[in-house]
Amino acid sequence: MTRDQNRPPALLTIENVTTASPEVGNAVHLIRDSEWQRRPGPPRALCGVEMSRTGVSWFALAGCRKCAAYGLKRDLAEIIDTDGRTVSLQDVHNGIVRNID
Repeated sequence: MTRDQNRPPALLTIENVTTASPEVGNAVHLIRDSEWQRRPGPPRALCGVEMSRTGVSWFALAGCRKCAAYGLKRDLAEIIDTDGRTVSLQDVHNGIVRNID
């Protein structure tokens, strides 16, 4: 094992997690900000899916439940969505869709 594999995952906070979208599909995922500088290979969302761009839709509307579950397990209760509003990860994990009007 390398030194990085022995380290616990970095703390997830509302300040260091953002939304991202894959090349294909319409689900919005969560990604650590540091993943955008990741080398080698493409950045990966919290659920492991490869990302290609920042979030282009609302996590509250089309959020990945696996990303929400991962965040909840790491004591992240909410994130800042694409529109700047906070979103409860518990709501996304439970399938509750927020009114985005």
